Amino acid sequence: MSKLSDELSLELPLEQASLACRSAIASIGWNIKSMDDRRIVPKVGVGISRNPSNIEVLLASTDDSRTTVTLNGSIVGIGPVQKSHLRGEMNRLSNAIEVAASQSLTAHAADQRGAEPDPVEQLRKLGELRDAGVLSDDEFEAKKAELLGRI
Repeated sequence: MSKLSDELSLELPLEQASLACRSAIASIGWNIKSMDDRRIVPKVGVGISRNPSNIEVLLASTDDSRTTVTLNGSIVGIGPVQKSHLRGEMNRLSNAIEVAASQSLTAHAADQRGAEPDPVEQLRKLGELRDAGVLSDDEFEAKKAELLGRI
């Protein structure tokens, strides 16, 4: 079995980092197999070696505004093809997480400047995240109530 590990440092609090990771997973077309507050396991498709890559996303809060994201990956087989495939899938997820984290920071900066985003557009995006399995129904309803309270 081939194993790889990678680490990212995000300038986001734990909850926002978790949302960014779930959004990244959805953006590359994967589903979430299981998750809790500090661990997300996406369902990664079968690769060229006919063995699926297994990737575990671990989140650890370093302080109130930073989170360390560790990607632990494994795949059956020890050959260069399997290891290369696993590295590619991990890089793909890592890049998507960085993009989602950057978008989250940009949205947060806009909120801090007082620019009020359109609540209807935010509801539409929240619905898409819920439909993609990134947000639970409870998370969606809580955010929806918050947004409707602003109108």
